[in-house]
Amino acid sequence: ILGVLPKMADNSLLCGFIFLIFGIVGMELFKGDLHYRCALPGFVETPGHAAVRNALHPSLGEVAAAAPSADQAGYDTGIFCAPDEPNQCAGELGAGEGTSCAYFDVDPGNGLTSFDSVGLAFVVLMQAITFDDWATPMYALMAGTGDTAWLVVAYFVLIVVLGGFFVVN
Repeated sequence: ILGVLPKMADNSLLCGFIFLIFGIVGMELFKGDLHYRCALPGFVETPGHAAVRNALHPSLGEVAAAAPSADQAGYDTGIFCAPDEPNQCAGELGAGEGTSCAYFDVDPGNGLTSFDSVGLAFVVLMQAITFDDWATPMYALMAGTGDTAWLVVAYFVLIVVLGGFFVVN
């Protein structure tokens, strides 16, 4: 067992490097996208938060409203939406009449399913390389990115193939 440890160190360094690269790329591309979900009528966003801008949504403006974040859970439908397509909830997603795409303070999975930081992205990457429910964040991001869903698919296929098939094995 002791003879294998140097080789395991090399593999661990490679895995850590791939996690770091994919974590940074994921954060730059998908930061804040999982905060946007279809909200039931009557929902008001938290005052003073700025819309999250990332590489896929660089033109989002300021959001101004008034409601404490503790009251947000009752308005969350759990259906992800793209912030630059505001009528998406009532239309193609079928969340119901009067629903709108809104910014929620808490990410899904009690805040663990997120690309808001590299550390949180590692959780999603660990799901992907271990093949443990990795499709759920992928489908959520596909709904949250709108027209660039192909980029989400390419990202997750790359991490599954590189991380799951090669690095782990």
